[in-house]
Amino acid sequence: MKTLGWMFGCLSLIGCVLDSEPVGVESDTEAASSGTSEGSASASSTQGTATEESGGIETSGGDVLPPECSGDFAASWDAWSNLQMMQEGRAYVYTRVETVETGGQACEPEPDYICDLRTTITVTGGMVTSRELVATPRDDAPAETCPDAYSESGDSIGSHDGGAPPLTLDALYQGCCDVAQMAGGFGEDFGQAEFEVDEMGVLSRCSDLLCDDCGCFSGTDYSIEDLAFAM
Repeated sequence: MKTLGWMFGCLSLIGCVLDSEPVGVESDTEAASSGTSEGSASASSTQGTATEESGGIETSGGDVLPPECSGDFAASWDAWSNLQMMQEGRAYVYTRVETVETGGQACEPEPDYICDLRTTITVTGGMVTSRELVATPRDDAPAETCPDAYSESGDSIGSHDGGAPPLTLDALYQGCCDVAQMAGGFGEDFGQAEFEVDEMGVLSRCSDLLCDDCGCFSGTDYSIEDLAFAM
C-alpha cells in the first residue's frame, strides 16, 4: 500500500493498542460516493442494541434496517458505529479486495483471465479523500487484461475505471444490506447473501449468488482488509 503521509493505528485486539479513545464518522448509502449523517449512539456503549421499530431494526447509530438485515448483521453495524465514536472522528483507511474476470464466452465455466484487485480507500470526516488501485494478473493472465493502477485524491476521486467505488465503510454496510434484501436475507439457504466479520465484529466480507440461463455464479463478492484509524 502506498504510504499515505501519516501512520495508522492497528485494530488488532492483541499486540496493538490504539493511540486514543474511540469515533463518529458519518454514514451514507451505497449509491453515494461520500458520507451522510452522523451516528447518535452513546460513546460509552461498547455494543449497540438493535430494536424493532416501524417494521425495521434500529441500530445504536440511528440507522433503521429492514428485517433482512437484523440479527448478527445489525449487531456488526452497531459494532462499527461504536468503534467510530470511540475513535472520535479520526480518519480511517481500508482495502477492498475482489477479483475481476475477463474474456471467455457466454456460458463457459471458466473465464480467460482473472485479475486480483486491491482498492485502498481513505475516509476523513465522513468523506472519501483518496482512492488507490493495485491490480495483479493471476496465473498467466497478460498485464493488459487488468485495469491500470491509479491514485486519486481531491477532485480526481472517481475519475478512473476499475477497482472498488469510492465509498465509506458505512456505505458498504448499507450496500451489503441492499444485497441481502434482494437475496431474501442473510443465511445458508441457496441464493441467500452471506457476510463475515473480523475479530472486532466489523464487516469483513459480503457476497451473494446470482443465477441465469448459464447457471449460478458469484454476484457481489468482496472482502475488507487492513482497516485502521489515523493516530
